[in-house]
Amino acid sequence: MIHVCSLAALPETVRATGASHILTVMANVDQVQRPESVHPANHLKVQVDDITEQMDGFVVPSDSHIEQVLNFVRGWDRNAPLVVHCYAGISRSPLRLSVRSTHIAMKSQSRGKSAPPPRSLRRTG
Repeated sequence: MIHVCSLAALPETVRATGASHILTVMANVDQVQRPESVHPANHLKVQVDDITEQMDGFVVPSDSHIEQVLNFVRGWDRNAPLVVHCYAGISRSPLRLSVRSTHIAMKSQSRGKSAPPPRSLRRTG
């Protein structure tokens, strides 16, 4: 299962769901404190701004960000939930990009491996 939440709801969402993986997608990833229950290798921080076109001083989501997310999700065994979050946990362009990439990676992975398909996507917090 994939849970989507805000930065403020991250600790509680991870605790309540027993998530093993976290995908952080926001501008200031350094402010994110990974819950101790999640191994550092299971937390991907993608630093992008909430924009869809290049602007000076900002980072627009790119193909390299998508590839990072795809590789991270392919490494998620789905034995425990994945939490995807941005700052506010609402429909931001980087978060949408990450959730779409996550679904693409899981769909392609399930074709070639015996891992079960995701059960659902749930917004929490």
